[in-house]
Amino acid sequence: MPIRECLRGVASVAMLTLLTLAPATAQEPGDPKSADAPAIRTCVTEKTPAKGKPNPCVETIAKTCMIEVGNDYDGTQRDCYRRGAQAWDVILNEEYGRLREGLDSARFNVLRNQQRAWLKKKTAKCDGIYAQFQGTMAYPMMAFCENRETALRALVLMSHSTKKVR
Repeated sequence: MPIRECLRGVASVAMLTLLTLAPATAQEPGDPKSADAPAIRTCVTEKTPAKGKPNPCVETIAKTCMIEVGNDYDGTQRDCYRRGAQAWDVILNEEYGRLREGLDSARFNVLRNQQRAWLKKKTAKCDGIYAQFQGTMAYPMMAFCENRETALRALVLMSHSTKKVR
């Protein structure tokens, strides 16, 4: 009995030592970075989509992330598209806030209702992918959907906030 207790104590001390030595701020390529949203804003400013083509900035962060990782496995795609969606969400929230400050209450109520409707639609659309495909393939597809839908909505809000708000 005393040997087991001693071994448990040694194992506990070893585990605590490993945990304290592990870098607490290690960042994975799929983790959000503070430079992501500004990189997207730069892309939107510098690149104009060709007529009838998708905006080239929608996948900027996800593609950069996959290059950083060095592969495009399902898990990498999922993590990188989630990172992209988070960056677009930052922009979406900034633009929403800018519009909220510039609109009168009646027009803001319209915007808020549109935003709520968009969020429900996006959730149903992206979550519905799992119901259709299931399995591991569904997760990168859902993350791609979240990135695309959030980017497109952010671009809509950006176009409205650059117009003169009365």
